[in-house]
Amino acid sequence: MFPTLGASKKRLQTYSFKRSKSGDWYLRLPEYYSKLLELEQPDIMRKSNTGWRSTERDYKYAYFIDLTEEETGTIKFFCQAYQQYVILGLSDNLKNDCKDELDFCLALDYNSDSPENLRRGKRTEIGELIYQIKYQKRIVKSSELIEHLIPALKRIILNKLNGVISISYVPTDRRNEFYLPRSLAGSLIACGRFQGILDSKNPFVETTLIRRKPEAKDLHINMKIKLWKNIYSNSNVEIDTDVSGRNIVVVDDLYQSGSTMWLYAKFLKEKGAAKVIGLICVKTLRDTHN
Repeated sequence: MFPTLGASKKRLQTYSFKRSKSGDWYLRLPEYYSKLLELEQPDIMRKSNTGWRSTERDYKYAYFIDLTEEETGTIKFFCQAYQQYVILGLSDNLKNDCKDELDFCLALDYNSDSPENLRRGKRTEIGELIYQIKYQKRIVKSSELIEHLIPALKRIILNKLNGVISISYVPTDRRNEFYLPRSLAGSLIACGRFQGILDSKNPFVETTLIRRKPEAKDLHINMKIKLWKNIYSNSNVEIDTDVSGRNIVVVDDLYQSGSTMWLYAKFLKEKGAAKVIGLICVKTLRDTHN
C-alpha cells in the first residue's frame, strides 16, 4: 500500500547514507521516503538489523548489515531519483471534489527551478523538452522524453502493483491529431521494455471525448473542475476497454492544479479500476496554475 503523502507535493530534500566504523550502513530519510523505500525494496529492508527508528523532525533512520555493492547502489539511486522526482498529492483546491482517487502520482521534475528562472525562459531538462515538443512542435524530441519516463514507470510498477496493469492518458477531443499524452503512453507500450508486465491483451486503455471540450487553459480552477465533472457525469467520454479490477497508469505531460488528472482517476475508479497511478512529465511551480 502506498504511504500517505499528506501534502500537495513533496520532494526529497535531505538524506544521509554512509558507512559506519563497524562496517554497517546508516541511512536517514524523511518518514515518507522511508516507507517508500520499504515498499520498493523489501529485500534490502530485510538486511536492516535495527528496522526504522524515529529521530527528530519526522525522520527515520536504520542500520544495514552486509549490503552488497549492488544494494548500496540501489539505495543511492533511490535517493538521487527522488531528489528530482516530485510526488504529487491532493491540493486544497480539490479537496471538496476528490479524496483518494489517485493512489500515487509522480512527476519527473518541475518545469523550472524558480519563478524567476521561468520568467527568463530557464527550464529544467524535462521542462525544456516539454516546451519544445508542445510549443515549438519539435515532435522528434518525444523520444528523449520517453527515455526519462521508462525508469520512472519501472519504479512505479515494480513492487508496487500486483495484477493486471494497463496504460492510459487523460481524454482528449477526436480532432486532436497529435496529442502528447496519448503519444507518450503508446510509446511506453511499444518500447518493449514492459513485456510480461503490462497486460498482454489490453495494455492500452484509450479514451476519447465524444463532444468537443471548451478551451480550459485560462479557466479558473473551480470552473475547470466543474467542466470536467460535467463531461464525466454526462457520459461524454468513450472508453475502449473494461477497466474493472485493473491497475491503470495514467500518463500526462503537464500537471498544474491537478484537476484534470484527479477527476480522470475518479472516473476510472467509478468504472471499477483497482488502482490509478499518475505518471507526469512536469509539475508547474504552483498548484494554483490552471
